[in-house]
Amino acid sequence: MPPGWINERVQMSDWEERGDPNLDIRVGEIFNGSTWAEVAMMLTWTELPGIYVQPDSGLVSVFDHVNAGLDDGKLVVENPTQFPASVKLRIENRPSAPRLAVPPGATVVYEIGL
Repeated sequence: MPPGWINERVQMSDWEERGDPNLDIRVGEIFNGSTWAEVAMMLTWTELPGIYVQPDSGLVSVFDHVNAGLDDGKLVVENPTQFPASVKLRIENRPSAPRLAVPPGATVVYEIGL
């Protein structure tokens, strides 16, 4: 499937029967097409931050395809993928949710302060 596509099938073994030979779907395969799973992921992306930080407790929760951690009042974010990341930060007790651009394979440091 192309990057960014999501298929609703999670079981891709041979549990199905061959069924109708005129159908395009074969045992263990997925189909190319948009599904409800893409819409669900878009809604999740809209509602959840990519990284949630509680600076006073040191808690960092990542909901995106990046790695993150705190280092001396700074948030260190690494993008191990081959795609650019635009990560929404939610820092506890801060009114805004900034976006952090992290190029593919790069590490970015964001000053949080305490």
